[in-house]
Amino acid sequence: MNCIPPGRIMSAQIRRNYPEDYRNQFAETEIPVKFWGEREDLAVMAVWLASPLARYRRGHSGRRRAASPRVLKPASSEAGQFSGP
Repeated sequence: MNCIPPGRIMSAQIRRNYPEDYRNQFAETEIPVKFWGEREDLAVMAVWLASPLARYRRGHSGRRRAASPRVLKPASSEAGQFSGP
């Protein structure tokens, strides 16, 4: 089975839970490419995996080098309100 671990992808949830200045600072310090990915950034890999060009690729996790293993801190002081991206 192949998979695409998304890494740090901008979403409505991220925009809603974190102010822009916090998102920008997080990207600058925690994401190697210094910006958040968009859904479209994963589309190329998904299309490739679904194509005949990937027929020999089996059991691979398509690692995105832009991703960071660190977890965002909740924007709210309420515990459990947000569990991460």
